[in-house]
Amino acid sequence: MKPVHTFLVAMLLLACAVAYAQDTDPWPIARKRAEQANEAFVRCHRLVYAWYEKKAPGSYLLPQNLKRRLWNGHNAAADLWSFFVISTYLTDEKAHNTFIRQTLRDDIRLASRVGCLPDDYDIDKNCFVREEINLDRILFSASEYAKDGLLPIVELTGRTVYFQRGCDLLNDIFANAPLETKHGKIPGGDAEVNGEMLQNLSRYYGATGNPKYKEWAERIGDAYFLDALPKCNDLPCHSWDFAAGKPAKDRLSLSDHGNEIIFGLSELVMMEHVHDPEKAKQYLPVMRRMIDKLLAIARNEHGLWVRSIQPSTGKVTSKSTPDTWGYALDAVYALYMITGEEKYRDAVHRAMRGINADERYTKWGGSDAFADAIESGIVLYNRIREPECLAWIEKCVPVFLAKQRDDGIIEAWHGDGNYARTALMYALMKTAGTRLSNWRADVKFGGVADGDTLRVLLTSDKPWTGNLHLDYPRHRIHFGLQINYPRLNEYPEWYVVEPTRLYKVTVNGKEQPPLLGDDLMRGLPIEIKGEPVRVVVTPLPGPPYGGKTLLIKAPPSFGGSSAFSIPITIQNNTGEAQTVRLQTSFGKITPTDSALAADGKIEATLTGELTESTDADIEVTTATGASFPRRIHLVHGKNMTGFIAFDEESYQNRGYQWCGRKPIQFTLPAKPGRPHKLHLLWGSKGRNRTALVTINGHAHHLAQGGYDGFQWLILDLPADQITTDRLTITIAPDPKGGKAAFVAEAKLTTQ
Repeated sequence: MKPVHTFLVAMLLLACAVAYAQDTDPWPIARKRAEQANEAFVRCHRLVYAWYEKKAPGSYLLPQNLKRRLWNGHNAAADLWSFFVISTYLTDEKAHNTFIRQTLRDDIRLASRVGCLPDDYDIDKNCFVREEINLDRILFSASEYAKDGLLPIVELTGRTVYFQRGCDLLNDIFANAPLETKHGKIPGGDAEVNGEMLQNLSRYYGATGNPKYKEWAERIGDAYFLDALPKCNDLPCHSWDFAAGKPAKDRLSLSDHGNEIIFGLSELVMMEHVHDPEKAKQYLPVMRRMIDKLLAIARNEHGLWVRSIQPSTGKVTSKSTPDTWGYALDAVYALYMITGEEKYRDAVHRAMRGINADERYTKWGGSDAFADAIESGIVLYNRIREPECLAWIEKCVPVFLAKQRDDGIIEAWHGDGNYARTALMYALMKTAGTRLSNWRADVKFGGVADGDTLRVLLTSDKPWTGNLHLDYPRHRIHFGLQINYPRLNEYPEWYVVEPTRLYKVTVNGKEQPPLLGDDLMRGLPIEIKGEPVRVVVTPLPGPPYGGKTLLIKAPPSFGGSSAFSIPITIQNNTGEAQTVRLQTSFGKITPTDSALAADGKIEATLTGELTESTDADIEVTTATGASFPRRIHLVHGKNMTGFIAFDEESYQNRGYQWCGRKPIQFTLPAKPGRPHKLHLLWGSKGRNRTALVTINGHAHHLAQGGYDGFQWLILDLPADQITTDRLTITIAPDPKGGKAAFVAEAKLTTQ
């Protein structure tokens, strides 16, 4: 190549590199997110103090609104004060541990009426509003308090006194459950109360393992899945007469005060799916029919719910779109996670695109309606990174946040707490789940998570010291949930660290000693003296993390429909000669015994016949008894000749490999002389991705994208190109240009 040509090519590559760096530089994004999060934090902090100016004269109880000064479980506690607990947890530790906590003391001391269950309490007269006890009203109020108020506190803060308060409420609700059914006593025939109790009981059972919570949940589940739904077109109604076996109120709301039963039942099925698969099999067919019918009759042209239907006939009774448009979709997505049926995920995906399809979906009226609508979007966006949904969230949030008055109050009723709920949910989305101790209004921080890497930018107007706390798998640690399914009143997890994993951390480019995830959960000390502070967190490779070891190299996944042969390499990094024995839980591995020279390696092969998906656990044992394991996930598929998955990097909790760093190269078994299809699980972060895919010397220019996540791309391979029993496949950047592709899985099929 002539020098001038070399120079021009070099300059072109440099220009492309600069453009790419500017396009993907995370720090400006983090700075913008810091501004967005800060506005939400500051507004919620102001809101707390504005409302506490209206507290009771002789206690710290708050009124449910400024015209009717009553404390109760379903409004003042559930929708207002509970989110002041969370606001101060994130912005004001002193308030959180003083007057916020005093409100809980006063609630228990003054408002308890039936056991620990509260009743409406006049905070100015210091007495109950009514002389008589209405058990139905008290049970409803307590169920709201536990689900809408205490569950989100526990989701975010863990097993504190608020967790125990929730346990106490559940225990006393069922101690006083009045409605007799053939499956046992339940709190009532109302879909809202029963739906709320299913959510409470499912999560508290995961957290405690207490069998009575499972038993109580199954009483309600049996009453609906085995009795009410089969008698009512497989759909729940607002209230059911269990004695007569017919609807007491033949209406199903897909808005608040009705849709709770839909995702309550889905949480129960999820609980049984994990803990009692046989019971899940009893419920699941009815759950499918319920969701299938709702998807068939209760959606508009954009895939969004209508407001209400008549269950017995399936007739739509209100076509308007509820502000809680995403709540029942949580149940649909949970069913996808249980069954793996793409139609349920596709239904959620369609709604997330549809919410940005019409301007009417940005005009919700009051603050509480905006709060529910935005919460719907954020919880779902945490699972499916749909750009249309994100664009809609960013349209709605500025309008929503601006509803705060100059005095700090929003609309002067208990719905003001829901303003804080959703504003803080949005803020945590912008900080990638991180929070600060010693928060101050001028300290701004925003986070960008890309695969395994987290970047956080912190700035302040004046010197500041405090701790940056990273998020962790709260669903598992706080509630014992093995599956992080979408659920109402959660605070989604964005970037999480595992407590016992080691992480590499740099602060303004200076590398810290390796830190446990638990260290980062407890708080990374930060000092801002003027210039912004940049924190980068990435997991260290491992375990094991170091020392002298045997390294087993094998694909994490492999697949086919019949015989397989997988190459395995054992590298001796112990520095000493070793005699090793190789064993496998599935198939046959050869050789079984081998001598390894110091720093040497051996090649082994795992073979077998694949008739169903399974795992092969490889174990290499030395003469001293040291054991080194490796698991290969074997995937069986009809007409599949080969399968491989990649795990060099991670995005949206899925491993992948990016061809922009180095070409992706692999081989898959084939059947010569027959047409094949190459299926690539193709990644995209909202933009088109391109690659030059070469298969046994045949080149293919592929492109796909415009979504956020992974979708299958299928390439047809004619029979005349399949001339060998193994295809060598290379995925490299396309010389024609475009953003380089990243791929999670590849599989080869034939007829």
